[in-house]
Amino acid sequence: MRQLAFLLAAAVCATGLAACSGDGSSPTDPVADQLPAAVADLRIIAGEDGALTLAWTSPVSPGGKSVTYELRRTTWDQVGAPFSSWTALVAPGGDDTAGNEREHRVAGLTAGETYAFGLRASAKPDVWSATSNYAVGAAAPDHDRIRPGPVTRLSMWAATDTSLTVAWVPAGDDSVFGTGVTEHDVRWSPVPLTVSNWDAASRATGPITASSRPGFFKVAIPDLEPDAFYYVAVRGIDEIGHLGALGPNIRPQVRSMRTIYVNVEGTGDAPTIHEAVNQATWRDRVIVGPGRYTWTNQGTGSHKQGLIQVHRGRIGFLVRSEAGPEETIIDAEGQGPVMRLTGEPNENGIIVEGFTFTGGNSTGQPNSPTEEYAGGGLILHHSSSTFRNCIITGNEAIDGGGVWCGGVGEILFEDCIVTGNEAHTGGGFTLINSSLRMTLRNTEIRDNRAFYGGGIWSYHVLFTLEDVLIADNHATRQGGGLWSLNVHPGCELTRTTIADNFCSLGSAIYVVRSTATEDPPPDEVVLRLDGVLVTGNEGSAAFGYSMRAGFRIGCTVVWGNPSGDNRPTLYRDMGGNFAADPLLCDQDDYTLAAGSPCLPGNHPAGTDCGRIGARGQGCAE
Repeated sequence: MRQLAFLLAAAVCATGLAACSGDGSSPTDPVADQLPAAVADLRIIAGEDGALTLAWTSPVSPGGKSVTYELRRTTWDQVGAPFSSWTALVAPGGDDTAGNEREHRVAGLTAGETYAFGLRASAKPDVWSATSNYAVGAAAPDHDRIRPGPVTRLSMWAATDTSLTVAWVPAGDDSVFGTGVTEHDVRWSPVPLTVSNWDAASRATGPITASSRPGFFKVAIPDLEPDAFYYVAVRGIDEIGHLGALGPNIRPQVRSMRTIYVNVEGTGDAPTIHEAVNQATWRDRVIVGPGRYTWTNQGTGSHKQGLIQVHRGRIGFLVRSEAGPEETIIDAEGQGPVMRLTGEPNENGIIVEGFTFTGGNSTGQPNSPTEEYAGGGLILHHSSSTFRNCIITGNEAIDGGGVWCGGVGEILFEDCIVTGNEAHTGGGFTLINSSLRMTLRNTEIRDNRAFYGGGIWSYHVLFTLEDVLIADNHATRQGGGLWSLNVHPGCELTRTTIADNFCSLGSAIYVVRSTATEDPPPDEVVLRLDGVLVTGNEGSAAFGYSMRAGFRIGCTVVWGNPSGDNRPTLYRDMGGNFAADPLLCDQDDYTLAAGSPCLPGNHPAGTDCGRIGARGQGCAE
């Protein structure tokens, strides 16, 4: 009987009739403010031989008036008939107000027969709301009582200039009797989809098929307006016709794109990450399943170019892991760099999200045609690309153990961790030769080693560090945290912590400026520190510099550096600077105790500096 009910439900929905909605009958009173809202969640919660129990949430009525109900039912073979011709039942008793959870048992049914039920609400005699959604069930004790949950994992999968393809993970229910979702109702509209306008929205009628991404289904929606935006949502239908809860809408645009899925087994849309990124074009998405992608199992490595190479002209697309950086690891196994991106300075590069890059080795000769010397983890050359939520660890190079960014490009690293990398210059990062700003934001640069610039080595570049933690890095010669030579005026460190680094010259920062005048004008000041915490750096004084390198320093704390809390000899004081214990919670996360002078409102002189350092409040005291 359940299978028959499902087939009948599918047939009715396919004809546009209301197996999933009301019959659209109009109320007798045309005055809108006399009408209660339609009940939107009528459902069956229990079954027995010859009886079913309904449940719903009482609707909103005009002026908060109480409502009464009209309840009707029909058998599946008559479900297409007008609601007014359905069999009237004894109405649920008592007046009702909005938001009440109601239940009503309907007896006198034929055991095992499948029925549809609907009801209308009234706040005034003979003035009825629109008909509710239909609740469908068999009068049997093993009735599936739970409707499907909402579809929450829904995304754009592909598009052309006149169509969209969406993909989703089906929702299920937790009934011990039901078999879960057996059908999906995919709707689209120019306006947001709600329970109230669901039945009026357009329905995707094309075939629903499995996508290459495991667990996802997809369907195409054709004949759409080019460049238009549409709201799309999906609701599941279980084996006896329960329409699932409504999940979130997505709002894709009708513009050509596609999704390329890659897995470690090589059975996706492309066999390797390298081949996927070199198939991708503007607006495409490369989605990478969890696993360890290695020099061995990928088979695409070049000792000069890296395991994955994104060639010039491959721009404007997204590469995202499915499970995050801890579960999606790209490992060059010490054979060469992990990933190289070559782009154009003024073109949008690519966005890379959610990977661990490890095992990179760029320790070859600089002039070798077959070996790489720069960027053990990542080589970004003339690229304006973005990396988010990535871990770069366990890589080695001559320049830029973790990351080498060179040539004109507007690079962004955000929410990343760069740790445990080694190089001659720039253990974590090397930034070189770019007049476009390179930005590191909310990023942790930690426990990296180099001869120059344990955390960062920068030369002839414009950069911003914002909410960055530079900690526990080691440089043998200069710049435990940051080393900088002849950078462009306007480089900034904002809300940054430089702590517990080690170097014999400039344990926190070392700056070289070979052309500095004795008193540089404002447009020649090369390094601005605003809201920076400099503490715990060892091996030498916190700041090292030559040739009167130009600084602007404000709202900055230099305290607790064992070999000296010096500030540069030549710097412009922007105000708000002080020396006091920052009251760190610990040297693990560098958060601040509640009484820290680095927190907003706690400045010793009352200056409005906001937060000083990369981390906010952590421990209680």
